[in-house]
Amino acid sequence: MSKCILLVSTFSSLQKYLPVIDAALDQCWKGHPTSRFLTDTPTAHPNTIVFEDSCWTELFLNGLLHVKSLDPKPTHVFHMLEDHCPLRACDDAGVAEYMQTAMNRDFVSVTFPTYGWPWTRTENRDYGDGLVRTWRKIDIEEIQGRKFAVVPRDFFRYFQVQPALWNLDYLIDACRFALKTGANDAWSFEALRWENAAQHYVADYNWPTVHHGFFTAGKVNPEAISYADPEVAGQLRGQLIRDLIGLHSPTLFRLWWTSKRASRRVARLKNRLVREMNA
Repeated sequence: MSKCILLVSTFSSLQKYLPVIDAALDQCWKGHPTSRFLTDTPTAHPNTIVFEDSCWTELFLNGLLHVKSLDPKPTHVFHMLEDHCPLRACDDAGVAEYMQTAMNRDFVSVTFPTYGWPWTRTENRDYGDGLVRTWRKIDIEEIQGRKFAVVPRDFFRYFQVQPALWNLDYLIDACRFALKTGANDAWSFEALRWENAAQHYVADYNWPTVHHGFFTAGKVNPEAISYADPEVAGQLRGQLIRDLIGLHSPTLFRLWWTSKRASRRVARLKNRLVREMNA
């Protein structure tokens, strides 16, 4: 891990979560690399790099360059958006083995997905942009018992911003190219088409969080609260409960979440019955 830095990026809107994210990281990923936090607004939180008035890609690039200036020894960075913080205990040994294998094989990018795809299904649908969404075939490299999916070059999110281990110099070059082409936010960075892109991989290890992380569509994601382990992510879980329902009451949250899911089931049943009656 001495050759890797953990970089957690955020913006002012979610910056308040940095202390509880820091605590969750120490509990959920006990063997994580030395951490740095990246944001666009001054904060008292330690080990934080600040670049004001920056778009997402500028912030990311400047943060990477700053990390490199602090210590020339790290060759890799493990980047994670703040709301992809682990919510349950990581398999420390497994993650470390994936990372070490990737470094030994000179893989420039290995993603640890927050979803179960692409291991179980493929798709043959053609899209107007000529790119693929779900992969057309499963292409896997197995190295010392660890599986790496080979990302198709025509995947529409080839530079997906999931928790990932990156070669530091490669990622800096990708960010520079992204800025030149106007890819200023995370979504356009994910869709980057770069002729110098090297082969990317996805680890057969689901990152211990929920898809979309703990914040989605501008709101706290209740799925994340339900998923979070109160023993190792208790402070973060408590903050999310407070922000969702107005106070820290796990009991009230369970009642609210049960009612919410019941309402969704009723709505789905109603729509199905309507379709059947109109068929």
